[in-house]
This record gives sequence, C-alpha cells and structure tokens, in this order.
Amino acid sequence: MKAKTIYQTNDGCRFDNKEEATKYEELCDRCNEIESRLVNIGRELQYNEYIQHDVDAVKQAFCDFMDLVAKELPCYSKMAKECADGTRHISHICGIICSNFGKCLVYLIIRFCNIDFSNGREFKDSYVKENQEEATIKVN
Repeated sequence: MKAKTIYQTNDGCRFDNKEEATKYEELCDRCNEIESRLVNIGRELQYNEYIQHDVDAVKQAFCDFMDLVAKELPCYSKMAKECADGTRHISHICGIICSNFGKCLVYLIIRFCNIDFSNGREFKDSYVKENQEEATIKVN
C-alpha cells in the first residue's frame, strides 16, 4: 500500500496535487471578493424574506463573475458573456458551472440565480423569486 497526500481547501474540496488546490483557493478568493459586494445577512433566507440589493451593484458583480467564469472555462466564454449582457438566460451557464466547478462558484451562481435583476431583490430560491408576493419581509 502507498500513502497518498490529499490537499483539502478551505471549503472542503479535495485535490490530488498542491498546484490544483492552490489555483482553486485563488478562484474562491476571487469569488469571495465578488460576493462581498452583495449584502450578506449572515444566515439563510426564510421563504417569506428577501434581501434588497442595489440593482447596479448586482449587475456589475454578476458581470464580473461571468468574466471570471469565461476565463476559467474558455470554451464557454461566449455563453458567459451572453448571460452577463442578458441575451441568454442565467440558467444556461448555471448548469455548466454546477457540473464543472467546486463549491465556491456553484454557491455564487445559485445566489445570482435567486436575485431578480430588475428590482435587486434576492430570495431563498427560484420558486420565491417567481412568486415574490410570498416574500414580504425585507431583512437588511
């Protein structure tokens, strides 16, 4: 039997070599910087709650996130740019990210998917986003 070293990142993802783990940690740091521009309440939203973001800040953060995705997945850079400018629905890139990346990008794309870009409101999930009248409590 041989011993094998596994590198575990801060979010629990595991890698066989240090270079991949380091690259992933840097990617997570960039995601954290982008997410820091969004309002953070320090807990999960309940179904009857929403977070009010500045619409322009959300749009800019999303564009920066799509630029990051385009750099990390060059074969999907056109799709990422189309999602960023609104010519393609965010769900197209969401599936790609969820099947190709670790936790930090998946968490952030799901968070963006739960934000209504027209009014800046973030909801618990896509159901509440589509039924905004059910979320009546602003929590920030």
